Amino acid sequence: MSLLQSFLLGILQGIAEFLPISSSGHLAIAKDFMEIPDVPALYDVILHFATLLVIIIFFRDIIWRLLKVFFRFISGKKQASDKDDLNMIFAVLIGTLLTVVFGVIYEKFDIEKKLGIEFVYGLFIFTGLILLSTLFVKKNREKRNYIRLSDGFITGLAQCVAILPGVSRSGSTISASLLSGIDRAKAGEFSFVLSVPAICGALILKLITEGSSLADSVSFNAILIGFVASFFSGFVALALLMKLIKSGRFYLFSIYLIPLGILGLAGVFEIIFK
Repeated sequence: MSLLQSFLLGILQGIAEFLPISSSGHLAIAKDFMEIPDVPALYDVILHFATLLVIIIFFRDIIWRLLKVFFRFISGKKQASDKDDLNMIFAVLIGTLLTVVFGVIYEKFDIEKKLGIEFVYGLFIFTGLILLSTLFVKKNREKRNYIRLSDGFITGLAQCVAILPGVSRSGSTISASLLSGIDRAKAGEFSFVLSVPAICGALILKLITEGSSLADSVSFNAILIGFVASFFSGFVALALLMKLIKSGRFYLFSIYLIPLGILGLAGVFEIIFK
């Protein structure tokens, strides 16, 4: 992998991780078009780690508050005002448990390598339809600004589906939260707080299973450039996404994803670029 290729993949990861267009799907297509040989999955996880740092910095106040509430709870010093935050913490744990179970199955059967690029394009259409479904959220319906335990299960299932390349994690989880009646801003917060343990777990797993193989395929400079590009592009993308969620224009990304999926399935890109 060249430095330029790593830079482009880093920017793509940062943008697609937060905008609801599927980072894994776009990375798979980019590697296919740039004819990049197989690289360790750990490289992708390092790019994800860059965007994880973006999430931690962007939502630092919320994450810090939840950590304090959690430690008060386990030390037996919880307060009455901690109820909503505790529900959010337990909802995150439920969603994370579901993701772990599905992730183990996904890895065991090596599902990703069995999916062709056509399947990714098909899942782009699926993601676009999910985003379009948020148009049916009634504007006059009272929205919740708190998280229930059931939201952990519903949004956790959406995160499980998003393990598939072509399904946007942010798109599926935020859409699930919106359709469950959660306030727009809270839906965005919950989606990204939920992503923190999932990304951390994936990083630790790949470090254990594939850490030693990374240097053999990707240079340190390429890793560094990809990491930096992913971090800065991710920060801009996350700030943009939160504004779009609050404005109720989350569905607009379906205008990009559905035609992209259709054109991909029709083989248009293969004809033009190869």
